[in-house]
Formats: sequence, structure tokens, C-alpha cells
Amino acid sequence: MPAGARPPGPADRAADGASSEVRAASPAASDRAGSTAPHADAAESLTLFTEEDRKRFQDRWREAQGDFVDDPRAAVHTADELVDEVLRTLTAKFADHKRTLEAQWSRQGGADTEALRTAMRSYRTFFRQLLQTRN
Repeated sequence: MPAGARPPGPADRAADGASSEVRAASPAASDRAGSTAPHADAAESLTLFTEEDRKRFQDRWREAQGDFVDDPRAAVHTADELVDEVLRTLTAKFADHKRTLEAQWSRQGGADTEALRTAMRSYRTFFRQLLQTRN
């Protein structure tokens, strides 16, 4: 930690927002597609970051915050680069996952209704992950 920097407190931990996973929201009553199990989607959650990556991102964020006092412009530049790296990583992981989902149902010869139901559940989980995150 740079000289004069304060250790991260609870507000910093809440603000750094780097979650290792995005989990699906609990199914809404109006959601008709997929399983009737209340938390079936949670098991299908896409892991976004390894624990090592999450820690590395959080450490870099805390370092940028600590550097703000001595060099605000450099700290903001570091934060910008870090957010850009996290977004690129998320974009690549989401795109890969979407391709995997598409491959499950779009194979030559078609898919039966059960395979399509399973694909719809997977898309529902993924859709919820895209819209809602939890720390």
C-alpha cells in the first residue's frame, strides 16, 4: 500500500463491485418457460472470473484508489484501464457462453422438444445473468 494511503474499509469493499459470479435471479411468477424448481437456474450460473482473477482485479482497484491522493489523474487512468479490461473479459466470456448455448439447439437435424425446453431454460438463466448481478 502506498505511503499515506488508508486501508480499505467496508465502503471500499462494497464499491469495488468485482463479483466472482453473476447468479440468476429467482424465477418470477410470470416466467412460464423452464423448470418449476425455484432455484434451478442457480446451478447453471456462468462463472465469470476465477478466484485468482477476481482477487487480482480487486487488488488493482484498491491500489488505484490508494494512488488517488498522490496522483489523481494517474489513479483515474488506472481505474479506466481496469474497467476496460474487466469489460473485455466479460464480453469474451458472455460471447463464448452464448455460442455454447446456440450450439446446443441449432445442430443439423434439429432438436426435439425436450432439448429445446432445456435450451430455453439455459437462455433464461443467461438472460437473467446479463440483467442482474449480486455482490
